[in-house]
Amino acid sequence: MKTNIKKTIMIKIFLLTFLLLLTGCQLSEEDRILESEQTLEVCNDNNQCEPVATQPLLLTSVPTTIITITPSMTETIYTPTSSQTNTPTPAPTYTLSESPTNIPFQVQPGTPAYIQNFAHPQEGCNWSGVAGQVFDKTGNALKKIVVLIQGQYGDKNIDLVTITGLKTAEIYGPGGYEIYLGNQPISTDGTLIIQLFDLDANPVSEAIPFFTYEDCSRNLVIFNFSSK
Repeated sequence: MKTNIKKTIMIKIFLLTFLLLLTGCQLSEEDRILESEQTLEVCNDNNQCEPVATQPLLLTSVPTTIITITPSMTETIYTPTSSQTNTPTPAPTYTLSESPTNIPFQVQPGTPAYIQNFAHPQEGCNWSGVAGQVFDKTGNALKKIVVLIQGQYGDKNIDLVTITGLKTAEIYGPGGYEIYLGNQPISTDGTLIIQLFDLDANPVSEAIPFFTYEDCSRNLVIFNFSSK
């Protein structure tokens, strides 16, 4: 009999403990005393039994351990990497041509001179150009000197070449030259250069910038050169 009562109590404790573990709750004060209303009978050898009142069973709260799992968070900072490295391309640099070291000719003093076109009177103001002569040290006019004019004239890029001593330029004197720029005078501000070369294309003068004017009385530029 005693054994059965013990088993019953143990089962209840187990069930309560299991329930507490499942719910994570603790016993309230009302649940701490479990009264057993059962009456035990004690029997002697003559089979005479007397009822014996049982004492209330005192249960203390069963401590439960609540396991709280706190996930650990490791912050990973993502740093993007690029397989390509954008290297800025350096801007191109331009190197001006070196001035020739052996220059036998220079601009003759008094030029350039701006005068009215007299070589082509029929054209009048509908003509613009550059003309002149090249002289050696003794003042003799030279032939076969290449004359180049390059640059911006109005809305045109020009690159014009002639040679001294042509018959078409005899009006300017022995060894004269002439380069036609256009059919009207245009003002330019140093956007044109003039330079002399020999027949082997070696420069024999500096590249000289010059002006032109939108003026019918100054539509011919006289540019003479002389030997140093």
